[in-house]
Amino acid sequence: MPQREYTGVAAFYDNRYYISRKGPNNSNLVDPDNSILIFDQKQLPDGSTTDTLLGRVALLDPTGTGIMSANQISSLTSFNSRNYDIVVTITGENSFKTQWLDFIISTEFTGYTIALPPLENDLMMPGFLNSPEGATVDNSGNIYVADAGKDSVYKFNPRGDLLTGFGGPDLFNKPHAVAFFNKTLYVADTENNRILRFILSTDL
Repeated sequence: MPQREYTGVAAFYDNRYYISRKGPNNSNLVDPDNSILIFDQKQLPDGSTTDTLLGRVALLDPTGTGIMSANQISSLTSFNSRNYDIVVTITGENSFKTQWLDFIISTEFTGYTIALPPLENDLMMPGFLNSPEGATVDNSGNIYVADAGKDSVYKFNPRGDLLTGFGGPDLFNKPHAVAFFNKTLYVADTENNRILRFILSTDL
C-alpha cells in the first residue's frame, strides 16, 4: 500500500525484531495499517540468514485514543535486556503519546500489558507530550523522548517520573529521533539538519 509508512524498528536479544507502521487504512481487522509487525531472523546452514514474518503484536487498537494503541506510531524502541518490552511513541489522536508495553508470560496470559498506569506518573499524563517522534532507553531503564511539537527532549525514570527536560526553539527545531550509547545521548535535530551529541552527567 503506497500510503503506508514504516516508522520504526526494535531489535531483541534473540534476533527477533519488530517494525512499526502507520497509514490511513485501518478497517481491516486482519491487516490494519497501524500496527507492529513481528519478524524472526534465523541463520541457515550455508551461513546466510532468512527473515520470517510471524504476525502482528496482538491487542493493539489501530485507532485507539487510550492505552495499548497503535494509532499512528512514530517510533518504537527496545530495552537492553533479555525481554520483549518496548516503548512506543504515538502522534495520532491519543491521550497517552508515549507508552511502555510490558511483555509478560503467565499461566493466564502471554502478551503485552501497559507497564505504567495512566494518570499516576508524568509519562502517562494526558497532554504532557505533544508530538513525540522518537524514544530511547539507557542502561538504567530511564526513558528519553524527543518531542517535535515542543522542540524538546525529556528524561523519565523507570517509574515514569519526569527527571529533566531540555531544548526549546533556541536549541532544537522538531527533533525526530534520540539514541543512547556509552553515556552519550544523540538527538536528530531534524529541521536544523544536524545531529547533536550530549555527554550525560548525573545532572541529566
